[in-house]
Amino acid sequence: MSLSPPTGAGEAGPAILLVDDDREMLSDLGALLRSRLGGACDVRVAAEGETALGLLATAPVAVLVTDLKMPGMDGWELQQRAAEVCPDVPVIVITGYATPETEGVLRGRGAAAVLAKPFLVGELARLLRELLGRETEGGVVRGISPPLFLQVVEMEQKTCTVRLDGRPGALRGVLFFREGTLIDARLGSLRGEAAAREILSWGQAVLKIENACAVRERAIRRDLHGLMIDAACRRDEREAEGEGGAGPGGGEPQAEAPAGDAGLPAALAETGPLRCDPRWAERARRLSRLGERLGLGGLIGAFLDRGEERDFLLGGGAEPWVAEIPKGTPRDTLLPVPEG
Repeated sequence: MSLSPPTGAGEAGPAILLVDDDREMLSDLGALLRSRLGGACDVRVAAEGETALGLLATAPVAVLVTDLKMPGMDGWELQQRAAEVCPDVPVIVITGYATPETEGVLRGRGAAAVLAKPFLVGELARLLRELLGRETEGGVVRGISPPLFLQVVEMEQKTCTVRLDGRPGALRGVLFFREGTLIDARLGSLRGEAAAREILSWGQAVLKIENACAVRERAIRRDLHGLMIDAACRRDEREAEGEGGAGPGGGEPQAEAPAGDAGLPAALAETGPLRCDPRWAERARRLSRLGERLGLGGLIGAFLDRGEERDFLLGGGAEPWVAEIPKGTPRDTLLPVPEG
């Protein structure tokens, strides 16, 4: 799969967040940057660190620009906490007390650049354009389902940050890869596996690829294929809810499966009758199609932990079935592992 070169056609400009307790300077700098950058960027302002953190957590920000000396939460603390909330967002620090030692410490903490006061607005604009360019240095992909593209990232063992915009007005999702392994994800207040499952359930998205990954520690332990199956189930649930249905697992199943179905695990004998519920059957078919697209083959069986009192076992085949099973039932007695 080839990546198209970056373009900005039809997309909202990236957001730049300016933070300074000097409200007059903040207003003037914001106006000057809007003039210099034109409609290419959305310049936002915050007069204190706490407000800035709230904006970082609730809306996509491409670059954070902060003064170092501020009452309350200063630039030192803001930079540290911003790295925890949004590790992919580069930080430019502005200070009137710049020394080689201070700059070294700031860069050691992850600052992308340090500007000494007084500075030229043109210099700040140049730095912003440079940092914004990194967001798309690996290309832009439009109109593709995230799972399909991320398989390419996995196969090519890429180290990158992938930013995904699913629909207008929605939060931006961010996925972090190291050597083809998904190690972390962010979507609003969601982190790790919860964020990854939600992002992977999107139908189509615009993906921007940066050829670097700021995250070091691995927060996601599950493999990409397992998360993709979870995401497919999540998408099915949303579609069922949108159609006014109760969704899989809700309400009473429609009919029992034929008795004496050959090849069913013996451990199901104590769980009650198997059911043929059309809603579950459609889920099984979708999982089977997903497995075939991934080269894993059709669905044989799946264990579903929905975080409720009872779990579910889903069988594939021409007539998919579902069984409710007690918590703690050993999985290896439910789904036999194929030999070879």
